[in-house]
Amino acid sequence: MQLFFKLLAILFFSAVLVNASAPATPDLNATYDTGSSDTDNITSSTTLTFTGANPNHSLITLFIGTTKQTVTSSTDPYSLTQNFSEGTHEIRVSGDNNDSNLSSPLSVTVDTTPPNITISLDPSSDSGVSNSDKITNDTTPTVSGTVDEQAIVTIDSTDYNTSSSWSHTYTTSLSDGSNSINASATDVAGNTNSAAIYITIDTSSYIQIDYITPAVSSTDTAFEETGYLIGYSSDGYPSVSFTIDSQSFTTPTTTNTSSSIFIPNSNLNLTEGTTYTVSLDSQTDVAGNVATLTDKTFIFDKIGNDNANAKPIKIGTNYNEMIYDTTDRDYFMFEMPSKGVVTLDSNNTNVNLEILTLNDLNLTAPASSYSHYLNKGSYLIRATSDVNGSDYTLQTSIVKYGDEIDAEAIPRALNRSLVYDIGSTSYLIADGEQVYSSG
Repeated sequence: MQLFFKLLAILFFSAVLVNASAPATPDLNATYDTGSSDTDNITSSTTLTFTGANPNHSLITLFIGTTKQTVTSSTDPYSLTQNFSEGTHEIRVSGDNNDSNLSSPLSVTVDTTPPNITISLDPSSDSGVSNSDKITNDTTPTVSGTVDEQAIVTIDSTDYNTSSSWSHTYTTSLSDGSNSINASATDVAGNTNSAAIYITIDTSSYIQIDYITPAVSSTDTAFEETGYLIGYSSDGYPSVSFTIDSQSFTTPTTTNTSSSIFIPNSNLNLTEGTTYTVSLDSQTDVAGNVATLTDKTFIFDKIGNDNANAKPIKIGTNYNEMIYDTTDRDYFMFEMPSKGVVTLDSNNTNVNLEILTLNDLNLTAPASSYSHYLNKGSYLIRATSDVNGSDYTLQTSIVKYGDEIDAEAIPRALNRSLVYDIGSTSYLIADGEQVYSSG
């Protein structure tokens, strides 16, 4: 009998000891342990599930720190799910509502903040006029950046494990043009962030002189002196330097791929009728490519080479001039003191003469010699040629009539008139007025 009670006492105290032992440390379910490891208890998830063995089907209660939660489970294994804020939390469990008999803590870090990542083109790869404009002729550039915490940086299918700076050099050439460079960073908890830059790859060098033409420089108030407009196009030069007759000129800084510069004649000190060469210096473009340029020539002609700078002439005086090439133009301006007929003769059939109004309205088809009836006012003569190097003498004469208009001009036309033939048309002029034409 004594043996029976001894066995009963042993069984009773064993049960008490079993119930009094604390549960094992809970485990974070691997599904909720995001990031580079599913066992490091660092996660970006804010809803977490904890599990553990519960062979006696005790009532397991979740504690955060020492604060009891309402979440319980009596299954084996138990499963407890709870929402968490960002930060580090100590997780414990108790069994059978024995709040003083807690398990050892499990430290869990909830991290929902993505890493900061920067990216830039390494200055050593940013060739050309600037090492920070992201325009380069380096087709395998180096890009670099930083992260503010331990993270895996992925760029160009390559991973870098770092907590500070990173650098990557391309092994496959990037194509000419704009290239989008992207890098991503994933921290230990699985949060991801990215950064991107655009890099312009330029491996070509292109520049040429497009035209050299007589022109005028304008201000807000009036035309300035006559000069030459030199136009050029390129694939991107900050400025262009060139030489004319041993004189150097540099264009203003511009980002345009097509531009021009006006050079006044007073800055050139050139000789009339002389051929000059425009030589552009070897140029380095924005990306650092070097171009060798083709020279261009032009003939300096300061005789009224545009209508705003026409050479004033006096009717009845001869002027010896030359049309230097087929793009050359000579402009002359004259005054009609009264109504009358002007005769022009270039004494060279290759040189055509036109009479224009000041707004460039062509009054007659070009010809080497002809006459035209004009009212009082200002007019332009434009001389052109389809043959290079055409010498000519501009001969002018005028038959003019008084400005007074007689009311009886037509009845008295036979006594006070002049019949003037221009081509196949006859004009009857009386008192300075055209009163009849035929033909």
